Amino acid sequence: MGAEPEMSLNLTLSKDRLLLLASGEIPRDALSDARERAAAKLRQMGCEDETLVGRALSVFDEACAAKAESPVVFRDTVLLSGDPPTEPEDARIEWARDFFRTGFKRADSGADQVDYREREEYLSVEQDEWLATFRPAKSGEPGTDALGRPLAPRKPIPLRVRAGENVRYEEETCRYYAAMPGRIRYANGVLAVDNVLHVGESVGLDTGNIHHPGAVTIRGDIEAGSKVEAAGDIDVSGCIEDAEAICGGNLSVHGGILGERAMVRAQGAVRARFMQNAHVRAQGDVWVEREIDNARVRSRGAVTLAHKRGRIAGGAVMALRGVTCEQIGSDASVFTQVVAGEDFEMAERAETLERLLCERRNLRSQAAKGADHGALPAEAGTADSLETLDNRIALLEAEMARASETARMMGVAEIRVGTRVAANVQFKLGRCVWHVREDVAGPLRIFLDAEGICVEGPAFEDKEKRVVGLADAKKASFCLAEAEGREVYLIGTFNEWAPAQLRMVWKEGVYAIGLPLAPGRYEYKFVVDGEWREDPACRHRVPNAFDSFNSVIEIE
Repeated sequence: MGAEPEMSLNLTLSKDRLLLLASGEIPRDALSDARERAAAKLRQMGCEDETLVGRALSVFDEACAAKAESPVVFRDTVLLSGDPPTEPEDARIEWARDFFRTGFKRADSGADQVDYREREEYLSVEQDEWLATFRPAKSGEPGTDALGRPLAPRKPIPLRVRAGENVRYEEETCRYYAAMPGRIRYANGVLAVDNVLHVGESVGLDTGNIHHPGAVTIRGDIEAGSKVEAAGDIDVSGCIEDAEAICGGNLSVHGGILGERAMVRAQGAVRARFMQNAHVRAQGDVWVEREIDNARVRSRGAVTLAHKRGRIAGGAVMALRGVTCEQIGSDASVFTQVVAGEDFEMAERAETLERLLCERRNLRSQAAKGADHGALPAEAGTADSLETLDNRIALLEAEMARASETARMMGVAEIRVGTRVAANVQFKLGRCVWHVREDVAGPLRIFLDAEGICVEGPAFEDKEKRVVGLADAKKASFCLAEAEGREVYLIGTFNEWAPAQLRMVWKEGVYAIGLPLAPGRYEYKFVVDGEWREDPACRHRVPNAFDSFNSVIEIE
């Protein structure tokens, strides 16, 4: 018989801190020493309750007595367990009826036929009709971890609902009522009832552009070169082709949104039969019946393609709350980008805030110079003070931090694909990018964990599910030739375009920075004293939403 191994005993907490786990191998003649070591380790880990120490040692003794072999082997044996915190109740709004039901009604001609002109939703309301009830958030109760220490519950997700035009709110019942007959609208935390403008034909040269303070219904198309702007919802029975639609509520298009000059912006959800070559921005969900073809779609909600052949092919889709469809990519391997869990407004807000911050910093510098001479310069305004300027900067920085926290709480870094992902599709979740080189059969669940991108599906049953890990990152170098004394930052899709985060260092005539990046394709720019610039040394660039270009780097 060989010599028994030396004693090894490791005590660890599970990720949720609810279980104390023991692993190791202990010779039988060393059980007493192992018991003392376990007790010392528990106290070192922060267990101050001797009752819990005794309980853990009792479980340890029972486990040793139950094992006849020597050495005694522990494999994640549970010694202690805690009490999980109770789940909080997130704030929510309960609708009096299903006003916003998605989908289309079945045609009279057959059970399998869909009438794309008849939506399931029913948005018309009567005066004094009960619309909804607000349920405020309730905090959860704390628990205790395996070592008896407090375990805080997650924070409930707040929700602010404001009574908009033609809606009254009753404090006692927390109910909302319609103050007039019209069309209900809920977008961006505002519940309103709109007066409705009915357009009985297509919007074009004969009607002119439309600007309306309520909701608009159009019994036709929005023709090329036209514009419809409404404070409420817009409902189009036909198509939007190379036209612009801006609404303060939800946009419903019974046909498609198509054309490179088609620009859609909605404060609520966007629904359409298909999207092709269009630019779509929605504060709410995007719901497409058939296909997103070479379109640029950005949503602060979820993007869903409902049809059994629903497909995303070409272009770029970004959704804060995840993406669901049957197919992604094309037989021709057209490059397709899908981003989940990322807020498209962060980049736009970052650009605006960084420019304002730079302006405020310049004013503060001027004010400081003036203060040294006993007066403030005219550019800062005689009523301004250094304290006022500092407060403005702090408020802007706090706004950016709140937006980032909101995106973190709301974000769902997950993509679900029903049947197939084609070659040359790029998925971006968090800091990780997965570039699919060959077809992958579904169903697939692509999600982000603490260490990278993981995939669940038939093709990954017998192999590593983590396709891209943070450990796979390679160091990429960025440099810009500029005179010394500038304030230069690197921004891009790798840090959600966050300004003033990646400061570049000047050395020997260039500003430079190294950044670990997982394999994938990234867009980026430099910020020089508040001015956003392309990389002059990079030949690969792509157009962005601001009529300029982003530089591109690919990490193999």
